[in-house]
Amino acid sequence: MLITIQNNFHGSSTKLNIKVDGKVSLSQERRAKKAICGVGGCQCGGIYGPHAEVEGMPGAYFAERFDRSGRKVGASIIPVT
Repeated sequence: MLITIQNNFHGSSTKLNIKVDGKVSLSQERRAKKAICGVGGCQCGGIYGPHAEVEGMPGAYFAERFDRSGRKVGASIIPVT
């Protein structure tokens, strides 16, 4: 499923091809964060901040995913129902 993530603070956007379950790999997350906000120390929050929106999914947000050992493995898009 192809989605567009927009950052209203910077006026930037990027597209991601994600799994149907909404999971985003660690490499996809890194690429999206860099495309949305590549500014070190910026307070916009990148894909996790209040300025990030998933086009066509009002209110949806990103949540970090971790494995059982606590290692970060990516992110998930959480739709608001």
